[in-house]
Amino acid sequence: MTITQFADFEMQRAEGYRLLAALFYQPELEMYRENNIFPHLLTIAHAQAPEAVAPLNALEAALRNVESEEALLVEYAALFVGPGKLLAAPYGSIYLDDEKLLMGDSTLEVIKTYREHGLAIDNEFHCPPDHITVELEFMYFLLHKEATALHESDIETAKKYLATSESFLQANLLKWVPQFAEDIITESTVEYYRLLGQALQAYVSSTAWKAHIPESL
Repeated sequence: MTITQFADFEMQRAEGYRLLAALFYQPELEMYRENNIFPHLLTIAHAQAPEAVAPLNALEAALRNVESEEALLVEYAALFVGPGKLLAAPYGSIYLDDEKLLMGDSTLEVIKTYREHGLAIDNEFHCPPDHITVELEFMYFLLHKEATALHESDIETAKKYLATSESFLQANLLKWVPQFAEDIITESTVEYYRLLGQALQAYVSSTAWKAHIPESL
């Protein structure tokens, strides 16, 4: 694979993280349809994470079987928002820190990493910085920056972003997302969310991209 081909591959991998993040915000069925999120994600999964193909292939059909958007919102709240004990808490610190509390030591480390890259959480976003959507979007940011640098033949910058994305993946997402996804699969009463948990787990855990890194990187 050439540098240009790998840049395109990494841009596609970035887009997969962005689209998965969108599915962990409050559900908006019209937005999903207008943006063709599921067909787009399925295309990406074929190249990036073959293990995610089966659940993604079933995801859109499962969504059509949901009674209403309100029913989906009720399940979303039970899993990720509350009130009451969350069935699948979407925060890294709940899984990574001994205290199992929000804004723990691991959260502070995540904030530090964001700041090192000139990023800050939007004031209108009222969730902790280690929320699943934020961490997935940070992966999108890193991979997009890497791919852009590759397209501009800035290999040294691309290497730095590639190293940072792998470090963040190993130190954060891979340490808590598999259990988070398992909680969704186990606790959800809605097939759509069980499939989404499977797809997330497969995409984050995929190492398909490593086989395509050019020797020059």
